Amino acid sequence: MPFASCCTGNTVPANRIRAKKYDERRGIADGQRAEIAYTINHAGAEVLFVHTDFLSVVEAIKDQLETVRTFVWIDEPGSEACAHTIAFTTEYEAMLAASATSYDFPDFDENTRATTFYTTGTTGLPKGAGIALP
Repeated sequence: MPFASCCTGNTVPANRIRAKKYDERRGIADGQRAEIAYTINHAGAEVLFVHTDFLSVVEAIKDQLETVRTFVWIDEPGSEACAHTIAFTTEYEAMLAASATSYDFPDFDENTRATTFYTTGTTGLPKGAGIALP
């Protein structure tokens, strides 16, 4: 099942944002939110793991997410959650605690995509590069 974690290391200082709305809490402009939504949709993510720090970002784009069916909250002691309407299926630590302690992995073809990385800071939309299993 494809999944993505919601995060970005590519933020723009407030003084470099001109005619765009800016999320002071996360340092993310509207254009960057659009790229995050595009990347999640392009990857075909069905499960989205959302850390408390990124609730405001996911809240702003959740209605644009076409493939995500399950939201998993990653909370941390001491984290401050903003108001949101995201329908989380479970919390990450609770999900792990309720899971089996072992898993019998199926046999994969050597060309099976293991992960996809997306570029940032390039021209146009982010581009994905798939990495196969070794």
